[in-house]
Amino acid sequence: QIIQLFGRGVRLKGYQFSLKRSTGLDDYQKPETIKQIKPLLRHLETLQIFGVKADYMEQFKSFLEEEGLPVNDSSWITINIPTVQKEIVAQNKLKLIAVKESENFKRNIILALVYNEKVFDGRLVELDWYPKIDVLEKKSSGAAMVKNNGFLNAHHISLLNWNAIYLEVQNHKADKSYYNLGIQLEDLKSILQNVSWYNLYIPAHHLEFSRYENVAIWQELAVTLLKKYIEQFYLFYKNEFHSNHVEAIILNGADENFVLEYDFKLNTEEDVVQFQNKIEELKTTVLEPAFSHIQIASEASAFDNLLHLYKPLVYLGKNYQNQIQVSPIALDVSEKQFLDDLVDYTLKNQESLREIEVHVLRNQSKKGIGFFTDGNNFYPDFILWIIRGGKQHIKFIDPKGIRNSKGINDPKIQFHKVIKEKIQPQVIESGIELDSYIISNTSYLEVQWKDNLSIEDFNNVNVFFQKENANCYISSILL
Repeated sequence: QIIQLFGRGVRLKGYQFSLKRSTGLDDYQKPETIKQIKPLLRHLETLQIFGVKADYMEQFKSFLEEEGLPVNDSSWITINIPTVQKEIVAQNKLKLIAVKESENFKRNIILALVYNEKVFDGRLVELDWYPKIDVLEKKSSGAAMVKNNGFLNAHHISLLNWNAIYLEVQNHKADKSYYNLGIQLEDLKSILQNVSWYNLYIPAHHLEFSRYENVAIWQELAVTLLKKYIEQFYLFYKNEFHSNHVEAIILNGADENFVLEYDFKLNTEEDVVQFQNKIEELKTTVLEPAFSHIQIASEASAFDNLLHLYKPLVYLGKNYQNQIQVSPIALDVSEKQFLDDLVDYTLKNQESLREIEVHVLRNQSKKGIGFFTDGNNFYPDFILWIIRGGKQHIKFIDPKGIRNSKGINDPKIQFHKVIKEKIQPQVIESGIELDSYIISNTSYLEVQWKDNLSIEDFNNVNVFFQKENANCYISSILL
């Protein structure tokens, strides 16, 4: 299996694939025209993977697809489908927000690694060592078992080889290009002596002092935990810096959120002739002004959403992984439902919406607008513009499940406050108002952590349910 890609690292259940760009350029070293020349760059590296289980391989391929990178399966053919931008894009009147190009975190900030518990408030590092122990001991711990939650105490730490840890951490810093991060050995020890920032799941006997072999495990645990601490610490301050240096820009057709073409991949070892015929038909019909929809399969389609800034959009159900793949990644059910509900509402309420313009754009993962809150980049699925009078109300919409959210204080749920209180004041003079919403495809009754929270309590923090709020959630966003 040979996969070509333009490098980045990925971890899959214990396997680490770490790749580097051949240019070796940091962000501030790249030419100002990088966005224009990027489509002309060839893939520069080849990754060869041997002995990886099929399920890991599928996950890795899915990662590549999400990133818009080729998987190069010999049995698959590719059909390129162009997109067409709407007239509103060429008018250059839609505004957007972005980090100021003059503000570069690595160039402007010198950051010293220290212990800071606020970085991990509500988002502890988690390290599950059970799968690794299973591999080493060639056994399965079983899915239903209760895992032991442990930590490294002062006695464990006193037996560690700190010179080796320091070198490992410095190599990690170089691999991640954290050039502006200063790391001192004593600070690493201080960080590890504080146990409140992580949850470690490991069989209790591997933390006991009954056999010397456990020391090697503690050494590896220490390095892994410190690497995770450093990544979350660094991203926290990088994202905080970015959130304080936002400006208004004009959206244009060269923005990376605009997909120029789709790659439809078809597995020739499967019966895909009917799909191929439809996709070939799409290649020409999408260029026609009257194009609205083409059904590729029972749960696969390409369509023009009247409010979206380019056409087509592509929806692909979950049952076609071995037959059809689409890059950039296709819409899922809840994302398509949101777009359908949005258009349906605007068509049925044209009179009440006569004073406003509504536009929507899919926000590309990793390439679009990522928000800088709580140590993690958050890429809402859609950007919605409501132009009313002289103002542009920009709303970031994320249809997603909330079954596994960390309660009502989950950073993605509370982001509606961050964007209002921290980011909006920086662009208010440009006539921009900001907001964010979670559209939950998890029904209210399926939210196990809701306790005594009512549907109205969720609505008050801009969380709406696609099922229970079906009749009102679009109007709540638009009006």
